[in-house]
Amino acid sequence: MRFVPISDTFVSLVSTIWPDHDRDGPGSALFGKTRLRVLAILFSQVDQSFYLREIARHTGTGLGAVQRELAGLAEARIIRRSARGNQVLFQANPDCPAFAELRDLMVKLAGPQMEQVEERLPEQLL
Repeated sequence: MRFVPISDTFVSLVSTIWPDHDRDGPGSALFGKTRLRVLAILFSQVDQSFYLREIARHTGTGLGAVQRELAGLAEARIIRRSARGNQVLFQANPDCPAFAELRDLMVKLAGPQMEQVEERLPEQLL
């Protein structure tokens, strides 16, 4: 928790992983909130695969919204969808023609959030 002065008053701010102050930034103009968060997760750890619930937990978004975004991204071949037994995993697709550009764009648009996401991911995923 940190404190910032506002008109001689200190207001307690709890920093969250996805601050709302970037609502009007270029990321929100290009992508919806959920899509930006999903892409940030997947492109911050391009060598890792994630379960649906993992992605939803780290993005702070509902399962249905995340599932819709993942389905659209997999259909466009921006991400890979793979199955291990009953489990379905998602990963950034390095074979996507726009892979490098998307990774760079996610670093620019969600850079601070991506760093925070990496800090919150379990060590076995890093």
